[in-house]
Formats: sequence, C-alpha cells, structure tokens
Amino acid sequence: MSKKRVIEPFDLKELAALSTGKSQAGVRDIRYRFVDPWEIESFEVPNRTDSQGVKLGRSSYSRLSMTKVSRITENIMKSIGGMPLMSAWNSLEGADALNNMISYVLPPWERNCNGDCERTYDSKSDIPRSIYIDSIRRYLYRNHIFRRLKLPQRFIAIIQVDLLDLKNLTSPGGSPSLTAYALLRLKRSGKSSPLTHRIRTLDSAATEPAKIDRSSGPNPSASWKSITRFRFALPEEVDSFGICPNRNREALFPGPPSMLQLSVYEKKFITDTRLGSADVKLDGLADNCSIEE
Repeated sequence: MSKKRVIEPFDLKELAALSTGKSQAGVRDIRYRFVDPWEIESFEVPNRTDSQGVKLGRSSYSRLSMTKVSRITENIMKSIGGMPLMSAWNSLEGADALNNMISYVLPPWERNCNGDCERTYDSKSDIPRSIYIDSIRRYLYRNHIFRRLKLPQRFIAIIQVDLLDLKNLTSPGGSPSLTAYALLRLKRSGKSSPLTHRIRTLDSAATEPAKIDRSSGPNPSASWKSITRFRFALPEEVDSFGICPNRNREALFPGPPSMLQLSVYEKKFITDTRLGSADVKLDGLADNCSIEE
C-alpha cells in the first residue's frame, strides 16, 4: 500500500521543524500515516517546484505534455483505423481539439435536460450544493472522461489566498508599525484542530513576517498584500460527485476541504501575540468567482 501511497512514512522531526523553523539533527523518528485522497499542500513547500512534479493524495502529477498526449491518441487512432486515420488525426490537430473539448465539457446535471439530471444530482449527493462544490464536481467529471479514454491529463484544485490588509487594529504601546505573519490551512467543516505557531500541520502554510504600517482613525487598518497558494488532489477513486464507494474511507476522508482557517500573529522577541483568527467558508468560491471577507 505504500507504493500506491495509501500509507506513507513521515518524520516527526520534520513536522516539528514546521513550528520551530529549525531542522533537528539526530536519529529520525519515523511514523506512518494514511494519505488523505484529497491531500492538501501549500506552494511554499521547500525544495519543490512544479517542473519536478508533485505527489498529492494517492497519485503523482507532472506538468502537462501535449507531446505525450499526442503520442497516446495517435496510438488509439492507429489501432482503430490504421495509418490513414492517424494521419488525418494529426492533420486536424485532434489531440489539441480533444483536450480542449474535454476541458470545457459540462457534466450531465448542468445541461438542459428538463430537470431530470438535476433531480438525479440531488438524490445522489449527501453534500449540500454550493458554487464551490459544483465547481469541484465539474472537474471530477472531466477527470473521469480523461480516465475512461486512458488519457494522462488530470485537473487538480488550486486556491489562492490574498491577504490585503488588517482592520480594527489596536496599539497598546502606541507603535506606528508592527511585524505580522499569518498561519493558514484549508480544512473540512467540523474539524477543530488548533492552528498556532507552536502546533503546525503538514497542510498548513505560514507567510513571511512583514513590517506593516498602521493607519490612523477610529477603525485603523494596515496594508499587507501577501499571497498564499494551496493545491489539493481530485481523487481517482471517487465518482463525479466526489463520493467513494468504500464507505470506510469515506468516513475518514469525507470530501474536499470546505473552509479556510486563518490566524494572524504579531512577531515578538519572546512570545508572538495573536491578533485574531477567522474561519472562512468556501461556498461561494469557483474557478470564475472569488470571495472577499
């Protein structure tokens, strides 16, 4: 199961380094964990770039290569109609056309079917509908088509968080500026594990401490402008509704993350001070629609 990335070893010392910011020498303390099929990671993972590929959930991903896609579709066309069909396919740039069509196709429940598909959707899904969930299921459906055609393309989810400013700041010491940073994590609703600078998880992210100047007034604010990106897998083992037929696994990992957990701290010499925290629901988020809180 470790080869399929169902169970994965990890070093507790590496996890502790997330909180302390310092690597620990000595004997590794290896433990094992079940890999979440909807595994989340931030883009700021050290020593990893998109060109090197990424392991998310139960799968490994690399950058899209249309050369590889063309080679696979050429073999399919050749097996169906021989060299004449393959030549026509290449002349018409069939691989690009097929990729574009699948990338924008709508699932049955979003087509005009006199409401029949809508009723099927509502009767099958246990998760309340939202713009965010509909968007994820749309790409799960497209991944399902790629998989049925034995093509290598897959979509993964990417969420960008822009921290624009801090509002309602108080300054007990009267300092005109402060150095602040944020801890962020995508999580499922109902999960209440703490997120502090002393307790970090593998799926959390921390912004770099930045000096922020306060503004004056009855409700002072401070401009920040920091960006954090998360990505998470769209599992292969679920249907187009995001539901796994294995109910035991579904009980452990029930669907995609649906909330952003955020805590803001002021950097201090000894102990950092928490300025505030918030949980932001992602219900209104989609590939063509952002949310502002």
